[in-house]
Amino acid sequence: MRASADDGVVTAEFAVLVPALLAFVLLLASVLAAAAAQVSVANAAREAGRMLSRGEPLPAVNDVVRRSAAGVDAVTFDVQPEGDGMWVDVAGSPRVLPGPMRVLLPPVRARLWVLQP
Repeated sequence: MRASADDGVVTAEFAVLVPALLAFVLLLASVLAAAAAQVSVANAAREAGRMLSRGEPLPAVNDVVRRSAAGVDAVTFDVQPEGDGMWVDVAGSPRVLPGPMRVLLPPVRARLWVLQP
C-alpha cells in the first residue's frame, strides 16, 4: 500500500494543538487565581479598615489581614496616617503555578481610607 501525501498531517496538527491548548488552560487558571487573590486582598483591606476604625491595635489587625488574604503570597500591610484618617494598603502576589505564568501576573493591591476613631 502506498502512502498518501496527507499521512501524518493529523499527528502534526495534534502536536501543535496540545501544547497551545495546555498553555491556554494554564494562563486561564492563573488569571482566575489572580482574580481570586484580588478579592482576598480587598476583603483583607476592608477587614483591616473596620478594625482600625474601632481602635484595634496594629498587631491584631496585621494578624487578621494575613489570615484574610488567603491565596496570596508575600502579603504586605501598611497604614499611613494623614489628616483626620489613615490610608490602609494591603498588597501581595497571586499564588499561581510556578514558571512563566507568575511573571505575567501583576501584584494585587487594595487601598482604602479610614477615619480615625
